[in-house]
Amino acid sequence: MNKGEIYERNLFTAKNRLFRQDNFVDEVKNLYTDLINLLVKDDKEKLHVFDSNGLYLATKKIGKNNPKAEQIQTDNEMRMRWNREVDRAIVSGVTETEIQQIKKEYISNRIRESVDVFGSQPDQLGTILMSAVAVLSMLISKVLQKAREMSAKLFDARQIQSQTPKQEPVLKPAQKEVPSKPEIPSKPVMPAEAAAHPKLFKIYKELKRQNEIIFEAKKERNDLELERDDLKGLAKFTKKGEMQSRIDHKNEEIDILKIGLSGIARRYGYQNVQEFYKIYHKSHSAYIAYREQEAEWEKIYGTDSQKQDKESILEQLKNPPKRAADYQRQKIIKHKDRGAR
Repeated sequence: MNKGEIYERNLFTAKNRLFRQDNFVDEVKNLYTDLINLLVKDDKEKLHVFDSNGLYLATKKIGKNNPKAEQIQTDNEMRMRWNREVDRAIVSGVTETEIQQIKKEYISNRIRESVDVFGSQPDQLGTILMSAVAVLSMLISKVLQKAREMSAKLFDARQIQSQTPKQEPVLKPAQKEVPSKPEIPSKPVMPAEAAAHPKLFKIYKELKRQNEIIFEAKKERNDLELERDDLKGLAKFTKKGEMQSRIDHKNEEIDILKIGLSGIARRYGYQNVQEFYKIYHKSHSAYIAYREQEAEWEKIYGTDSQKQDKESILEQLKNPPKRAADYQRQKIIKHKDRGAR
């Protein structure tokens, strides 16, 4: 090619569409997260890839000199409010399917509808999330109320059973059985998941206790709201401000308690309450299975094993080891020698 002639040169090939797909990005995130975690020794410091299809909402990072920092901070607070309500819903016994349905119907679908109708308006996110939190909070209250009613019914049923006289079973004549000494298998060994159950159960009880405190605080707040709405006449103008102040103070207290509930799981090294409950349920199932195996072993082989232990002890007492017998013999000889002197 001569000097001064125009030429074309392609330094890069066409972009691969695969690199722009969300599946590829998620795969790369998981790959590099696993590689980084190989170098992290402490499990509490390991990185996690956020699941956008899960129950929780992701918060956004605020960079330096971001003009939308205040709006992002407000959105993050609303997202965290939803995440704390999800933690409380899991502790209260709401199924993950129900939480996912509320998230889809009251958050995902409504955000999509808002964008289609009004366009991109970040200010609408707070209103949408507040509505979703209110719906989930109502579901939690219903579940807890039903649980309390069920526990009260069970308590009454146990009281009735304890008061009714028990009928003694009719004993049948014992039949002679041929004594047999089957080989006793080794006692079941507790697996690691079952061994962790007592520690996990303490965390479980702490979460339940905190959730009960929140439930009682919300009942007090609702009573205050009813009392405020029932004000009439002069009291409506004189006491309404005082009642509203007490309600606001109670709302702040409830928010602090919810933050504490979510903080319990993180304090013990779990990313959120959902992660803790998955580990707890596995440990609980393993512990129940082990206890059943242990009870079955005790029922079948427990008495035989105790008999064998007693027989072995009696045999040792009747036939002491040679060293012990020699020691006793030497002691008797020394005693006779002293008497002869």
